Amino acid sequence: MKKNVILNNWALKQIKEEPLAVLLSEEMNRGNGWLPAKNGLQVQEVLYHENMLGEEVLLGHTESAQWIAEKEWIYRCEFEAEENAQAYLFFGGIDTVADIYLNGEKIAFHEDMFLPLKVDVTGRLKGENQLAVYFYSPYDEVKKHFERLPLEQKKLFDNISVIRKCCLDFGDFGGVKLTTVGLFEDVVLCYPDVSEIDFTNITMKLNDRYDQADISVSISLCSPAKSEVQADLRLFSPNGELAAKVMVGFSKEDQCAEAVLTVHNPELWWPKNYGDQPLYRLKTVLLENVRILDEEEKTVGIRNLEKTGDMCFRVNHKEIKLWGGNMVPMYGFTHRWDTRRCEETMLRIDNSNMNCLRIWGGGMPYGNSFYELCDQMGIMVYQDFYLNWAYYPDEERIRALCRQEAEYHVKRLKHHPCILLWSGGNETYMHHEECSYQPKKFGYKLFKEDFAQACQKFDPDRFYLTSSPAGGDYPSDPSEGDGHPLYYTYRHSVEKYPVFVSESARTSTGPLRSLKRFMQEEEIWPEGYVNQVTYPSVQKNREQYFGTTEKFFVPLWKNVPIPDTWAKWSANFFAGESAAIEKFYEAHDAESLVYRYNAAYADFMKTYSEGVRRGKPHYDLTGKRRANGYLLWKINDTWPQFYCSLIDYFLETYIPYYQVKRSFSPVLLSFEIDDHILLWGVNDTAKDITGTLTIRGFSMSYNKVMAEYQIPVQIRSGESKVLTDLDKLCPIIREWALFAELTADDRSQISRSDTFIELERYLSFPEASISLSLDGEVLTLKTDRFAHCVELTGNLAGDEFGWLFDDNYFNLFPFEEKKVRILKGKNGGKITAKAHYSSTQTEIDYK
Repeated sequence: MKKNVILNNWALKQIKEEPLAVLLSEEMNRGNGWLPAKNGLQVQEVLYHENMLGEEVLLGHTESAQWIAEKEWIYRCEFEAEENAQAYLFFGGIDTVADIYLNGEKIAFHEDMFLPLKVDVTGRLKGENQLAVYFYSPYDEVKKHFERLPLEQKKLFDNISVIRKCCLDFGDFGGVKLTTVGLFEDVVLCYPDVSEIDFTNITMKLNDRYDQADISVSISLCSPAKSEVQADLRLFSPNGELAAKVMVGFSKEDQCAEAVLTVHNPELWWPKNYGDQPLYRLKTVLLENVRILDEEEKTVGIRNLEKTGDMCFRVNHKEIKLWGGNMVPMYGFTHRWDTRRCEETMLRIDNSNMNCLRIWGGGMPYGNSFYELCDQMGIMVYQDFYLNWAYYPDEERIRALCRQEAEYHVKRLKHHPCILLWSGGNETYMHHEECSYQPKKFGYKLFKEDFAQACQKFDPDRFYLTSSPAGGDYPSDPSEGDGHPLYYTYRHSVEKYPVFVSESARTSTGPLRSLKRFMQEEEIWPEGYVNQVTYPSVQKNREQYFGTTEKFFVPLWKNVPIPDTWAKWSANFFAGESAAIEKFYEAHDAESLVYRYNAAYADFMKTYSEGVRRGKPHYDLTGKRRANGYLLWKINDTWPQFYCSLIDYFLETYIPYYQVKRSFSPVLLSFEIDDHILLWGVNDTAKDITGTLTIRGFSMSYNKVMAEYQIPVQIRSGESKVLTDLDKLCPIIREWALFAELTADDRSQISRSDTFIELERYLSFPEASISLSLDGEVLTLKTDRFAHCVELTGNLAGDEFGWLFDDNYFNLFPFEEKKVRILKGKNGGKITAKAHYSSTQTEIDYK
């Protein structure tokens, strides 16, 4: 049986002037400067655990850690092994440029953090062994590669172009910078037995009636078997029963065997909101007679995925709409995959009604647990390869590494039913063609040939998108293909009803409690700051604030009253990507300042993204919706910062997150205020919806419903249509709040929405008092007057973090009873409810 041994007890040392021979021979103890690195922690992690870096580094104050990437480092590990055994070493993650030494002999060189490394050490092992990994300074490596470039190219390329390392390691969107170094996944000593499984390639085909699925399996071995071996394949149904099995053999010369497993009446896998996500389990056991040599398990979802039009996809012959966002690296301090943080993030994503996530090409590969959770939740994954907004040199070194990356990640991930498409990277094509004043064609072959060929070879049935974005008259053209239309700077010929948007940005900050963890209160609201635009008082030294004078002026043109003290923490696009804060009251303190920016983001989601979901103007009677998908930029934060995230660095959620949840409701009620006030219904589920629609006009001044009516409605699956105009309520007083609710025959709520006619800054809100009751994990809320933006918070002995409610920051009417589930809480404490413009708050004990 194949045996794997994780190498532990690593030690780390900064290289100064010692010869390599000394570093490989000296005793590994603190007196010599060696530090314990456990199972291969990255350099900055080791220094943190040794109290050589302070707690402030974890909060984005990384200045004291900048020197790490300027130095060279060596890891050493001593381990026992079977002498002269057939074996190899597997390095799960190397960041980034390193030499590998076994017993003083150099056995490998590595320069790509997006790739693992496998090194055959057969015949090189002793009873007692020493393994060393010598890391070069990434800055020195960048400089070395730059020096080789022709002069005219040096002005075009930057750090991310010449070294295969995560671009955020050279600086986040804000001012945080930590260039990481070191091992970031386990190093494993593997002893294969006769032979082992290299790649299990799984493809499937459903017949037209969907009552039979043929699952084709091709098994490749790492090396030709020295004896006759067989593969025992067993497919288990979602409830654990054996669904199909087959035994296939390999001859001594073959490295590959193929088989087909047939499943009758299969349980179909569906994207979220369209059905369930039953998963089958394929177990492959490699045998020599009855002796097990190797085994592998993969989960698969039986489904048919087709691209049927312009960024239009069907699953199981059902057209699907894709609403979601972009994912950046989950954590910046280390690249070691954190399964727990992934689970916490995915809990929040699952609650948000999203059914599509894009893995952004400027980031890092995600761990297997992420894709497994997406399979379980029905969340489709738009998967970029790892290129970002830049020119890349047309040199074979970079191309060869990128080809290996593409082949590795396609083979690793293709069996997951959640994978929607492959993309050649983030804004590489767009950078070349649209936003550069002197278009060049460096690096085109990476995404036009190399990545495309890898996908064609290993996953020909999935769609490959040349680059994100691509399509139309220019790469981000919203009228065709996939777009990043940058609406905050550009006016396009098509704006309201794009075909597919895979990045749409508006800035947010996260809640005030999060800001207080990494900023001083006087930085959040500095003395003398005025939250107004009074030209020209808001004119800043833009070069100093944004750190750029380049012609691509997205950060530079828009006057938004941002405190100067936010400069380090706000992305240079923060002003340009701000939503319409002018709709809200000017801020007078830190709380109202943070509210203003985030309420504006929520307002943008309610008006613009719901319009995208409606997909057509009200006078278009064809029934055809133009938009097939809309992905926000971005969902999560790598470091503390102000930018566009829905889930902040501390995993806290705020006003934009909950508006996204409402705007992405599978069955959506959406107001459109135009010549008439219209109420739309959008049904992005697999079933037709029928129910009773109730419309109410509520006076905040008189504290009562002034007008209402009910009508029966039906919204077919995939349909978007106007359900009613509100002419029956006219004349409508402009201080009213409008309410819409769709209920089923049993009076259960299917969907709900509300809106104002007037701008929030012109409205007077009543002093609302909210009542709370608690039954298990369910809160019930009522109010005596209209309560705007009701905030629920938890607190256990001063700790306000880690609470998650299935809804929050909602409007509540006196005629409603609102139930909210506590998804994450503490072992006790208090829960508080407060409307934003009310001074009254209500507390309840939570146990």
